Amino acid sequence: MAYFDNANLERYIGEDEKDAVVDLLIDVNRIGVALPLDYLDWLENLQGAHPERFRLIAHNRTFLREEESPKPSTEDSELPPSGDF
Repeated sequence: MAYFDNANLERYIGEDEKDAVVDLLIDVNRIGVALPLDYLDWLENLQGAHPERFRLIAHNRTFLREEESPKPSTEDSELPPSGDF
């Protein structure tokens, strides 16, 4: 994600706002929402990050993401046999 990096973030918001964004991402992660890997990379690269953030980031990397989730099988679907529409 090209726009989610320290340089762009700091251009638009200050240090306090950046901390608020980080805290929000951590809270979202804590309730079990899988963050995009770009966000996790950005969080890992922050200077002076609290150790709790790294624990949550490591745990978040184990979440199954939408693009990785298995697709439902069409064999078990309740579609009528072909020609019986």
